[in-house]
Amino acid sequence: MVGWWLSARETHRGETWAYRYRKGAVANGLVSVFWTLLYVLPFEPFPMLLKIVVAGGPGVWFMLGYLLHMIVGFGGFLGLSYLYSVAEDSGGRRINNALALTGYVALFIGFTGTTFGLAVAGAVGGYTAVILHAPAESVRMVMEPFVNPLRVLCIVAVVGAIAGLAAPYASKPSPPTST
Repeated sequence: MVGWWLSARETHRGETWAYRYRKGAVANGLVSVFWTLLYVLPFEPFPMLLKIVVAGGPGVWFMLGYLLHMIVGFGGFLGLSYLYSVAEDSGGRRINNALALTGYVALFIGFTGTTFGLAVAGAVGGYTAVILHAPAESVRMVMEPFVNPLRVLCIVAVVGAIAGLAAPYASKPSPPTST
């Protein structure tokens, strides 16, 4: 499946990486639409999420995951597609594929894992606090196991962003075309 997603044959006007990042932006936009539906669907168990978010505390983690997914997932990938489009259209240079691939995969895994991890931690902690009315110490104990994995996933996302941004600037001269 990844081979299909990143195959070189899907290029659009010679913009291989720009096209891949646009596909990533569209996929993340669709996930954001689905995630938004979780907030607005009027039947159980979805209204419980609104109670968790409104209560604050762990609900802030859930909301942060949601907002980061929309901003980084859609907006970030769309912005990187523009950067790659400009770099690939500049002519005479070829994107560093190793850095671009590392950036794409690490950013996608890191930010997806972080945003969904924040959402799950917020939902579980919020359920414990708001629905079960557990004391704050119990809520902290439920959410604490999420902290280190989220930290690692954030580092992966930052490495992906740095590699993704460095790839157009670490480009190589394009080989001469034969006519």
